[in-house]
Amino acid sequence: TGYDRLGNAEAALGNTAAAEADYGLSREIAAELERRHPGNPNFARGRVLAVAKLAELLGRRDPKAGDALLDTVLPDLAKLAAGLPDDVGVLELRAVVALQLSLCEMRAMRWDAAEGRMREICDLNRRLA
Repeated sequence: TGYDRLGNAEAALGNTAAAEADYGLSREIAAELERRHPGNPNFARGRVLAVAKLAELLGRRDPKAGDALLDTVLPDLAKLAAGLPDDVGVLELRAVVALQLSLCEMRAMRWDAAEGRMREICDLNRRLA
């Protein structure tokens, strides 16, 4: 949504509160569209992306809370990946979430798991190339 792009700009400018508000609106819009059109995976993808971005921002202040928020959409991401394994948007979303998960692993000093996540990101980006 436009709020996703606005959130990206606000985050790049360091305006975390505005970025969180924008991503929150993006999530709400995507969730409502997903409710109205349950067969359209674009809306689920948009909602998962908004939550992932919110989790990243929240994780800057409170890593455990950010990780917990990200965990809420992992089943939805798995469902999207299973249903649309070659969809470019899903592959990009998987790469975004894998990066966040690698950061979770690094914070927990689980270096082997973090390396596995980084390899996953490389594999996903090869598929996107």
